[in-house]
Amino acid sequence: NTRIQVEHPITEQVTGVDVVAAQLRVAAGEPLGLAQEDVRVAGHAIECRVNAEDPRRGFLPTPGTITALRWPGGPGIRVDAGYQAGDAVPPFYDDLLGKVIAWGRDRDQAIARMLAALADLEVGGVASTKPALARVLDHHDFRAAAHWTTWLEDAVDLAGLAPSDADRDAAAADAAPDLTVTVEGRAWPVRLYRHRPRRAGAPGAGEAGRVASPLAGTLTRVEVAAGQRVDEGQLLAVVEAMKMETPLLAPFPGTVTGVPSAAGAPVAAGQVVVELAPADPPR
Repeated sequence: NTRIQVEHPITEQVTGVDVVAAQLRVAAGEPLGLAQEDVRVAGHAIECRVNAEDPRRGFLPTPGTITALRWPGGPGIRVDAGYQAGDAVPPFYDDLLGKVIAWGRDRDQAIARMLAALADLEVGGVASTKPALARVLDHHDFRAAAHWTTWLEDAVDLAGLAPSDADRDAAAADAAPDLTVTVEGRAWPVRLYRHRPRRAGAPGAGEAGRVASPLAGTLTRVEVAAGQRVDEGQLLAVVEAMKMETPLLAPFPGTVTGVPSAAGAPVAAGQVVVELAPADPPR
């Protein structure tokens, strides 16, 4: 395979062969430098892709500024990453923050080391796949290597995951007073008004007939026009961010009253894309 795969650190950790360096040597016209019989496999390795996605919301991308980022370390742990605290995750590209690789003498030790590494990993400012990765690794099916291709959808409950660091940061900001005013010896907390985009729930969720984008991205498709009748669950529009398409669906049957956002334009999280009026109830 002439393409270095995302998972090449697994090969490198269990064989000790630097696959990237070997490919560069070959590309430069040099010999590979090793034969098949020279490759020895030792131990077990697991790689976790840490992405700026929210597993509690169907792994929606979460672009934004990373307020805190601490990568783990320790015996058998390798990190391949290109982000640090203060960097912004843009909505236009892959949302991979970095890869954490754990090597162990066997599968159980590799899992234990990875769980410890994920516990030490800190991501603030954007939601990440960290809690979902930890839940998968600690699941009895995964530990027994008894999972299957649709196992995550069929057998793993991600709804009960703890709030992400980004959620906690936002909640703390919402709860804290903007300033304190002292009047007649008493301190009064004061909240200043400032606009915050509405946090959308599931993709296509509607609030009072206003269907908003749940994430920042590009509105690639608008499938309806003003005056058009739609059914519940009908596709209204598609938002693309980080190479992922998110469909916006009609939350109830009704009539399109407005389409304030045009296809091809950027949209912010919480920006209204389609406005709906509910259908008249049957008489």
